[in-house]
Amino acid sequence: MNSFISSARSFINRDKTLITAFLIFSLVLTAGVVSASTTISTDIATQGQLSVTGTSTLSGGLSVTGISTLMGNVTIGTTTPQATLLYVNGDIVVNGLIVGQGASITVPNSNTILGLAALGNGNASVSTAFSVAVGYHALSSISSAYTGNNTAVGYNSMGAIVGVAASSSSNTALGRDSLGQATSGARNTAIGSGTIGGVLTGGSDNTAVGYSALTMAAGMSADNTAVGRNTLGSLTGGNNNTALGYNSLGANTTGAGNVGVGTYAGHYELGSSTLYIDDQDRGNSAGDKVGALLYGTFNSTPSLQTLTINGKVGIGSTTPVANLQVNNPTANSTTTMEVGNAQSNKGSCLKLYRTDGTPVYAYVAAGATTFTLSTSACATVTGF
Repeated sequence: MNSFISSARSFINRDKTLITAFLIFSLVLTAGVVSASTTISTDIATQGQLSVTGTSTLSGGLSVTGISTLMGNVTIGTTTPQATLLYVNGDIVVNGLIVGQGASITVPNSNTILGLAALGNGNASVSTAFSVAVGYHALSSISSAYTGNNTAVGYNSMGAIVGVAASSSSNTALGRDSLGQATSGARNTAIGSGTIGGVLTGGSDNTAVGYSALTMAAGMSADNTAVGRNTLGSLTGGNNNTALGYNSLGANTTGAGNVGVGTYAGHYELGSSTLYIDDQDRGNSAGDKVGALLYGTFNSTPSLQTLTINGKVGIGSTTPVANLQVNNPTANSTTTMEVGNAQSNKGSCLKLYRTDGTPVYAYVAAGATTFTLSTSACATVTGF
């Protein structure tokens, strides 16, 4: 074999044209050394080491069972590399793991793929761009229409998104099964395992951060914001809800326009347009309403909105001893409380209760400087 190699080297140095023709035929080496520019149009199989220090073009197959030493640039699929050392013009599949940008899909531009069956699982009919799929089955179900600008990182993240034009674009999913069952939807953000985990079919503009936040969101659920573990965790079809804190609004299934801030805030509320600020598990919906620090209802008509404060209110006092205590915190100063305003021509009225429960109304009549007390409602008094 050594004499063969020595003869081949002499042959190469004497006439490179002839060696090129010689290598057109099948070449089997026990140990191979190629140190000159070489064009090989047939398969090479070597049972030993292969060392290449020159520029070699191989259009056949290469099988090396020993150690390969490649001293120059290595290119696969192109003769004009855009990177040093190794340039591969196409996707790489290693034990089923796809690495590349989706060369098999219709519009592969600017995609990044790393994971088994990621980004359409090699489906040639897919048309997508500017998407990132990292992890087993990430964005694996995209099958037809343009569904670009999606970012999926994690096992099965966005694994069911099929693609219905722009209605399935600009989503971000980070974590196992995040947006994992959604088939369509746009501009959703899911960060955390199981976030926005229901079967969304067009639901858009949802934001979920935290384990299992919005985990049941399905259908056309839209414009919900959930931050914290299990926040809005039972919601299947509601819109425009905002929950911040562990299990906040956690039992609501189809409500809309609710706001919950704090641990278990409004957890048992099943309706819509409510406000809760709390940090306790109150046991049931009635407990939520009478126990939350703040409970309110929203309405498009401001005068119909309500706000309940469950606790003592101190104005100028951090330790109120009454339901409402007004105090000027400055020492040796006067505390002033004003009811009404100078522009009012209807006066001000206080409704008090006697010890027998009968209401008594206190007001100052026109031209008077003292209170008038009456059991008649102020609205029945002339001038009110």
